Amino acid sequence: MRKRLSVVLILAIFIVNVVSIATAPDISSAAGQASYTLDNVAIGGGGYVTGIVLHPAERDLVYIRTDVGGAYRWDPSNTCWIPLNDSFSQSESNLYGIDGIAVDANNPDIVYICAGKYNWSSPYDVLKSTDRGKTWSRTNLNKIFLGNGEYRWCGEPIAVDPNNSNIVYVGTRYDGLWKSTNGTGTWSQVGAIPTDSSGKGIRSIAFDKSSVSGGVTQKIYAGVLGQGVYMTINGGAGWSKISGSPANPNRLEVASDGTLYISSKEGMFKYSGGNITNISPNGNREYCAISVDQHNPGTVLCTELYWGFWCPIYRSTNGGGSWTKITNNIETHSNVAWWPGDYFSAATAAIAIDPHDSKRVWFTDWFGIWRTPDITASPSQWYTYERGHEEMVAFSMTCPSNGAYLLTAIADNDGMRHTDLIQYPTGKYGGPGLQETTGIDFCESDQSILARIGSWNWGETGGGGYSLDNGRSWTQFGSWPYGANGKLAISAGKPSSGQPTIVVVPINSAPKRSTDLGNSWSDTNGAPSNSITGFWSWNHPLASDRVVGNKFYLYNGGSFYCSTDGGANWSRVCDSLPVESWHYVKAAPGMANEVWVSLKDQGLYRSGNGGSSFNKLSNVQQAYLFCFGKAAPGKTNPAVFVYGKIDNAEGIFRSDDMGAFWVRINTDDFKIGDDPNCMEGDRQVFGRVYIGTNGRGYFYGEPYDDTQPTLTPAPSPSSTPVQDDTVKAKKITSGITVDGTLNESSWSLSKGMNKTIYGSNNNTATFGVMWDQDNLYVGARVLDNTL
Repeated sequence: MRKRLSVVLILAIFIVNVVSIATAPDISSAAGQASYTLDNVAIGGGGYVTGIVLHPAERDLVYIRTDVGGAYRWDPSNTCWIPLNDSFSQSESNLYGIDGIAVDANNPDIVYICAGKYNWSSPYDVLKSTDRGKTWSRTNLNKIFLGNGEYRWCGEPIAVDPNNSNIVYVGTRYDGLWKSTNGTGTWSQVGAIPTDSSGKGIRSIAFDKSSVSGGVTQKIYAGVLGQGVYMTINGGAGWSKISGSPANPNRLEVASDGTLYISSKEGMFKYSGGNITNISPNGNREYCAISVDQHNPGTVLCTELYWGFWCPIYRSTNGGGSWTKITNNIETHSNVAWWPGDYFSAATAAIAIDPHDSKRVWFTDWFGIWRTPDITASPSQWYTYERGHEEMVAFSMTCPSNGAYLLTAIADNDGMRHTDLIQYPTGKYGGPGLQETTGIDFCESDQSILARIGSWNWGETGGGGYSLDNGRSWTQFGSWPYGANGKLAISAGKPSSGQPTIVVVPINSAPKRSTDLGNSWSDTNGAPSNSITGFWSWNHPLASDRVVGNKFYLYNGGSFYCSTDGGANWSRVCDSLPVESWHYVKAAPGMANEVWVSLKDQGLYRSGNGGSSFNKLSNVQQAYLFCFGKAAPGKTNPAVFVYGKIDNAEGIFRSDDMGAFWVRINTDDFKIGDDPNCMEGDRQVFGRVYIGTNGRGYFYGEPYDDTQPTLTPAPSPSSTPVQDDTVKAKKITSGITVDGTLNESSWSLSKGMNKTIYGSNNNTATFGVMWDQDNLYVGARVLDNTL
């Protein structure tokens, strides 16, 4: 039987392999500018999605906000999320915490965000976009927002009058309620609403669209934590607190019949006809996520809120008179392989009935986004929609020169082994299953050996483990007597014991060492005890020489220390480096005694004599992060990467000659500015670099080659008719459609078909495909001898 296989845009025909091909972005080339592809390492969510907003007039126009990873817009054509804040620089990293989001019901191109991650950092502001989040402008309200603070699950604290796009209300954390009557051109404070020195503030605003007079909505509600719900019935001229309203309202929703629904710490309530009614589905527990069907005002959804998994979801079709517990009758389908089964409705923040399809419902939680096509089905089917949403908080990573490309160390989700950058990992490390891995390294002379350390409950208790198979499996250390986490390095060689030496720097401790893969530990001499002083520390003061078998390095407070006996004894070998709290120490692979130190605004320093003396690289004004990677073709020295300022230009840079000449590898619209905190060069692919962030996951960048795209071959099958594993493909820049007809002995090309994203299998060929916002990636495995 003949079966037809259809693929679109790009086709590579080859034998026994899988290929991914991507069209490069349009990057202009100039002197000192390299053409690079930049994208996320696919991990799959992993961070708190604290809000979701669906546009009432345009189907599938959906925005989400996150606590530490910016805002995203849904791309329905490619079923992925588009990040909207990657043009923000490192100096604007506080803007990646999104405390609220609002759309203009009358103009689908306009969207607002309340941006501010922490109250101790800046900037913070209401940002406005007139092109659906592609670009942003400041509105200069300049009030503190706490996207990663308490009550970030409440909302939305910003709203646009559905009857007048010029009117925008914003509830702040500390400074009360603010209003603009000219589309955020200027702001004025609403004096009748109390301010709040505690930072809880006004977390929800809702309009009753039906109460319009003179083109302005008259009835508006504001939820003030610790106070209750305030209301105006005259378009904001006067406000008063609704008597009997719950003191701690989390979210507000107004139905099309004017009924106000309130989720709160005290229970679920509704306000109608001047009366507050308790409609809690399961007693006076705390409820948060809430949504009302705009076509059926009595249909309401809400969720209980607690800090765990499977928070109950309730549905009522009679205005809260009775409820059905939806989570008693569901089936879940996650496309993220490493997510365990309990990653569902975890501390659920927001839920939304689609205004264009009353059966379709979204919700967001600790780890990502879920959607059901039919909330009324029995059981209802729930699916993850994670593609494009990358929100991991990085601690560290390492890149061996064989085996996995990348091994990550992650807050809240342990860490993972990455052999493919566009497919989700299959699992977390385990053995032990740490909540966070804070330090990880491999043995240079035997890269099957790795070790990692970390903690549970954000540093409450510590632990770690080792791997003998390049991170595929892990064994817990036999002992760990030193409390919480820290950083780690492994010797390049193996001493007489046959195992490498592991040196760790726990919090507020001098280095410790183990020569038996963590079964026992011993103290060290001569090194300071304050190199790591807190849990949320991304400094990496410790490194092993990557050639000299038992040599280690340590930076502390302007002094540089070296140990030549596996970390047992340390000597201060240099005391002329600047003092800088943000610092990284890295030794160059393949170069004995070559060790570099980055000191943020004080630059990048290089030593070729094991740290006895350092020279500052004169063309590097700032080295916020740096790393080494695989040498360029024809070179013996490693490539060097810097995130910082070189020749007075900010960006991400690469040098192939140890810092004499640099090329910039990013552009102004892709700055990777969400608190970048770690950086490693790929040791297997020249030019590839990884950057970890505080909420946008891990990024990778690699050179784009017009003539020979980088291909990542899959493992060969057990039976291989063709022995030549070499894969060659030509980049096709014009959009084409290819329709192939396959039988057991021949392949032919025939007429085109439109965007088909599946393949058929007649036991001789399989096709796998994946879309992103720009390209289709086509993978083929063909087991025929003849094509």
